[in-house]
Amino acid sequence: KQWYQRRVRGDASRLKLEEIREIKENCEREMEEVLEMSRATSQAIREALEAEASSEREALTNSYEAQLAELKAAKDSAESRVTELTTELDRLTNLMNSSESSLVEAERERTELLNNLKEKEDHLELLKGE
Repeated sequence: KQWYQRRVRGDASRLKLEEIREIKENCEREMEEVLEMSRATSQAIREALEAEASSEREALTNSYEAQLAELKAAKDSAESRVTELTTELDRLTNLMNSSESSLVEAERERTELLNNLKEKEDHLELLKGE
């Protein structure tokens, strides 16, 4: 009877041990699956963050390129305006120089005419005096 009880206990222990091993293997398989899912989730999150960062970089790059294009257009416009103003300044400087030359010439002619007039007046006075 003891032998039978030991045998039954031994069989029961072996069954329990088998159940424990089976539970342990199931847990290990589940842990591997959870770990694999965790890795996949981490990879998906990493890829999503990289895509978002790439998208933000691209948006910033596009924004900066648009601003740069606007600044270049403004610079080109300013350079064009400076060229126009420089041309106008040159034209006005030439006109002023020309006017100044004309004024000097007119003053010289006026002085000459005044001198001629003075000579003629002096000559008339001489003739009147005779």
